[in-house]
Amino acid sequence: TQCGPFWTVFTPARTCVKVYDQHTHKLTWNDARAVCKDNEGDLVKILTPEEDAFIWGLVNSTHDAFWIGLAFHDNAHFRWQSDITAPSFLNWDSSQPGAGFCAKMNSYPDRSDWASEDCSIKTKFICEKFADCLYEPEGMICEKQCSAQCGRHGEGQDDTCERRTGRCFLGCTPGYAGHSCNTVCPNDTYGAGCKEKCSPNCAGVNKTCSNINGTCDHGCTTGFEGAKCNQSCANSMWGPNCRERCSMHCAGPHHRCNSVDGTCDLGCTPGFTGPKCDTVCPQLSFGLNCSQTCSPTCAGALNECANVDGACLLGCEPGYEGAQCLITLDMGSILGDYLVILTTSLAALAVLGALVFGVVLSHKKDQMRWALTIALVAVVAVVVIVVVVVVVVVAAAVVVVVVVVVVQ
Repeated sequence: TQCGPFWTVFTPARTCVKVYDQHTHKLTWNDARAVCKDNEGDLVKILTPEEDAFIWGLVNSTHDAFWIGLAFHDNAHFRWQSDITAPSFLNWDSSQPGAGFCAKMNSYPDRSDWASEDCSIKTKFICEKFADCLYEPEGMICEKQCSAQCGRHGEGQDDTCERRTGRCFLGCTPGYAGHSCNTVCPNDTYGAGCKEKCSPNCAGVNKTCSNINGTCDHGCTTGFEGAKCNQSCANSMWGPNCRERCSMHCAGPHHRCNSVDGTCDLGCTPGFTGPKCDTVCPQLSFGLNCSQTCSPTCAGALNECANVDGACLLGCEPGYEGAQCLITLDMGSILGDYLVILTTSLAALAVLGALVFGVVLSHKKDQMRWALTIALVAVVAVVVIVVVVVVVVVAAAVVVVVVVVVVQ
């Protein structure tokens, strides 16, 4: 046959089956499987009622039990070897499975069923292998290979799909789906079996991403960053892929702003306005939210002041002082202070003159003549200087008052 001596072809499944039914063929489940593998096969895998009936037809005259390729898996279920998916067909006896971890087929004259058994028990067994190039209308079976996108047990292992149908045992590698893993994930999905959704923050009309790892094809929408666009912009950044920096005039720590449109979360620092705080206060206004007006006593035709603190740019109008020119100068008070100083000075000079005159009278006139002359000259000089200063101060005060009146 196409399978070799002592092998029987099961055409629907495109496999070859061999029954080891001699007394000398009794082996443990693991040893039996090793024999099958040495013959380029494995313990038989029975996937349909038709195949179960075919196998029973080969062994029903033996009235015995045979190892098959079903065993207990670590997820608390029985699975076929090299296949972790749940079997679609099982033929357990009504009382099975029991405590054993390996499965056997019990053959009776009128039927067959399966039972679990201790894997170390020695019994007969049935092997199965893929048929050599069975000719079909669509071509030779051996020309068909497992998809390169089938999941693998490890590097270099080839037992990745069901030889009969091409179904991948371990599912698909990331980016592919379908029975044989030949279908590329739709644009909005990715990962193993296409079970993951692309981020809603991916840019583009269809928000597409890599079918393998979910990296957004066209970058991120405004306000997000990262390969999968699942991270909000860091503090002080905003815009597509978070490439824009918030205005340095946004109020609050780190000058934070809305990650989507750049509007300042806590308003603006003094001197600036607008949603993004990138507009200087209009002329003649300053401060927080530009809510204050420059002082009318700022010098200049427009009374201009600094947009941040309102300091007058060209100084103050006459009669005012201070950064914002809000302090009024009191000329009467200043003049009064000068007069007090002058009066005090004159009194001091008068006292000094009296003292000098007294000293002169207490001594002989011929001995103190020069001293008296010098003292009197000094007193007269001081009085003259004081009078001149008083005249100058009074004149200056009058001029200032006149100018203020004219300006106002």
